[in-house]
Amino acid sequence: MLFRLDSAELTAGAARTIAAAAAEVTAGGPGPLTVTGHTDSTGSGAHNQALSQRRARVVAGALRVRLADGGDRRMTVVAKGESEPVVPNDSAANRALNRRVTIAFRERRAAPAAAAGPAVLPRTAGEQGRAPDGVEVALPLNRGTIRFVPGTATVRGPFLLVNLLARNTGDRKATILDLLGQGVFTVRDEFDPYARYGAAGVRLLHGDTAAYGLDYELEPGRHRCLCDRLLNQAIPPGSEQVLSLWFPAPPAGTRTVTIDVPDRLRITDVPVT
Repeated sequence: MLFRLDSAELTAGAARTIAAAAAEVTAGGPGPLTVTGHTDSTGSGAHNQALSQRRARVVAGALRVRLADGGDRRMTVVAKGESEPVVPNDSAANRALNRRVTIAFRERRAAPAAAAGPAVLPRTAGEQGRAPDGVEVALPLNRGTIRFVPGTATVRGPFLLVNLLARNTGDRKATILDLLGQGVFTVRDEFDPYARYGAAGVRLLHGDTAAYGLDYELEPGRHRCLCDRLLNQAIPPGSEQVLSLWFPAPPAGTRTVTIDVPDRLRITDVPVT
């Protein structure tokens, strides 16, 4: 979890990461864990030591609330101050990476992964459908109705291409706008006010893995999605728009994947070729 300068307040991105970490810790089985706070080199050593402890404590508190056995699990909170930077504190981007809290635990599964049953998809409050029919979504704020239909997911070397068809099934113009986006703090916890208005929030679910679309680095600490960045153009009735989505390729032999936008829409059984 990353933090803003001289702050121990959780960002939206950190809160999402804690929720994901809680799910992993729970799946890993009972056992102790360690929450460790760090800072960059800005400020005095004493100030940074206290700041790293506040950061670790706020993460530990948020994590305990989300753990079903949080009250019984032994949790150690450690403050490292500026003593263990993950990268040199020689630039603003690097200092941002050092303002962090880590969660460490030892996985204790009752059975090997190969013997486990099929992975259960995370819960969603969004509209759900299956390929090839897709899912129809009534857009908020009376922006029309769109049916999202995935094409075949095609492996291209180490990547997977999914062409997602957005078809206007209503009788007036439809605007996707922010339905498929992320927050202004992305999953990388980078500030991007335009991340809400593209397709950067679409993720690929396979087994117990969730992967967001590929992105590229403009400069250290600043990424942009390899996808439609602005979906603010209206789609006329009966018309379609193709959204090309690139993801890391799933393991060889994968037959189907799931396309998901958290709590907005989900399409299962997308075939892989």
